[in-house]
Amino acid sequence: MSDNHEQDGVCVVAYPRQYVVDQGVDDYVLAVGPDGSDVKISMPPTGVMDDLRAKYDVDHTPSISRFSDTRDSNPMACQDSPDNGPESPEGQILFQQAFLLGYDDGIPHYRAGWGSVICKNSQNIAPEFGIGYMEIDYKKQNLSATEKAEFTQLEQSFKAINRKLYAAGDESKSGQKLKSDLLEVSRRMDELTNPAFRAVLLHPEDTVSMALGSVKNIEREIEAAVDRYSHQGRLGGFMLRVTDEAGRIQPGLSGEGYAWRKGGGTQDAKEVSRGYLHASGRGQHLKQYAGNGYKVDIIPTERISCGPGGNNTYQRPAQINTLRKMYLDKRTGATLAYPMALRLARTRDFQNHLLARAYPVGPAMGHPLQIDPEGGFTYPLRLEGADLELADQWKNMRTNREFSTDMELLVEGEQYRVRDSRGSEFSATCESIGGENKLVVNGFALPEGFEFSPQSGRFEKEPEAKAEAEMNTSPAP
Repeated sequence: MSDNHEQDGVCVVAYPRQYVVDQGVDDYVLAVGPDGSDVKISMPPTGVMDDLRAKYDVDHTPSISRFSDTRDSNPMACQDSPDNGPESPEGQILFQQAFLLGYDDGIPHYRAGWGSVICKNSQNIAPEFGIGYMEIDYKKQNLSATEKAEFTQLEQSFKAINRKLYAAGDESKSGQKLKSDLLEVSRRMDELTNPAFRAVLLHPEDTVSMALGSVKNIEREIEAAVDRYSHQGRLGGFMLRVTDEAGRIQPGLSGEGYAWRKGGGTQDAKEVSRGYLHASGRGQHLKQYAGNGYKVDIIPTERISCGPGGNNTYQRPAQINTLRKMYLDKRTGATLAYPMALRLARTRDFQNHLLARAYPVGPAMGHPLQIDPEGGFTYPLRLEGADLELADQWKNMRTNREFSTDMELLVEGEQYRVRDSRGSEFSATCESIGGENKLVVNGFALPEGFEFSPQSGRFEKEPEAKAEAEMNTSPAP
């Protein structure tokens, strides 16, 4: 369970054991987590969730009641069982926007704002968990020369507008104009292509490191990475990271590649390595730095492509815009990697795996090239004149306006408490994020409306009613 920059609160993976619905209280489910510990999760009623359908651009909104309807015809069914758990798995649900309400008989009770079935029952492929990101394949190889030139210009404009928007702020007047410009650029990019989508999983545990020397050795390790992770329709690949004596990533020498689909299969691993190292002269370029203290890491990757259902979902305007916002650093346009849960499906012949959906289950961790063999993101990287550090990544968060509106700040001694419009209370802490004091609930920095007062040394919510009253009683000019 961890906080998530794309969603407010935390994510909770649950194996349902018993649904409790229509009992005169909020519907809830009793479940266990991946570690086998008990957990209770409640959600808003089905009617409340249905009001959010247009906002999220989905066909079905989740609720405990819908999860509990395990008929085959129900697209949101999730099988429960008394012994459901990691050792005897049936259905699994990823609850998002979850906040800890308290403890019921020692069992943590979360209230979730959203939920996604990541495994319907034991007959489905078990979800996979790892570190990675979503990739949009614009299929630029199908464009004419004129269209490719236009698309390249659109990509540059997209990054430039994002940088300006990051500096201006979403809610400013100029920010609103920039958001409109960004939407127009995005629409044109989608019109030019018919984008497809895939998840990219990183395998840092299989990293191979060597001094920068023989290109033949690099070629051999690239082929091993591609071979190892090309299976069941998945595309094996690699990231090649070059660092200097100080351990700093050299972006101009680093890169990535992967096997493409070819006929009824995928490219041969040797074709992939040779295409990367020799077709564009990368191997000769690398040789120039041999023997100067440079180091090479080959990090295996694998790509799982969406099937028709997944592509249709992600092509919706709200969904593709979410992908663009979440997986890109606003300042540089660089990719951001997250801890992820993948819901998988099989092709009709049951031979290959397809991606149905990918869900972030934690905050952005950093650029994929920054990953170390233990899964941390410790390698320093500078792109477009900006250091990619996570201290200010909180600015990439989307805030849950429904949750944040009408929050009331309570102070109990030295402890902060906040109360939402539903009457639920949560503990809060004061933390410094990006050099600013922020009020944090369950790892989530609350949005505007809570100001830190240097005079009192405390957070104070601006008394809007009082301010409005003062305006109304001010003498007329």
